[in-house]
Amino acid sequence: MAVDDTTGNGAVLSGTTTTAAAIDYELAMINHPDVQREEELVAFKEKYSHLSEENVRLNQKLQQLTNDMSQSRQWFALQIAACIVPVMAIFFYMLTGARS
Repeated sequence: MAVDDTTGNGAVLSGTTTTAAAIDYELAMINHPDVQREEELVAFKEKYSHLSEENVRLNQKLQQLTNDMSQSRQWFALQIAACIVPVMAIFFYMLTGARS
């Protein structure tokens, strides 16, 4: 059975030759600079998408750690105050008690 080839010029080729022509055409398209650039662009977009998602995740983690650190500082200041206030009270009590 006669079949048109994939080049579109209307030449009649056998089935085996058509398959070979189709493979040659596909290889030519794969090696075409525009196709290669498009594939590189797709790969770049995928990488950028993953990096953007990672950046958002890291920014959220950084915000969480910053909030945790701020709360830890406040808690530490309260613990220091809780230790210093009784010591100061005892010290002033002893100062005022020693004068009488």
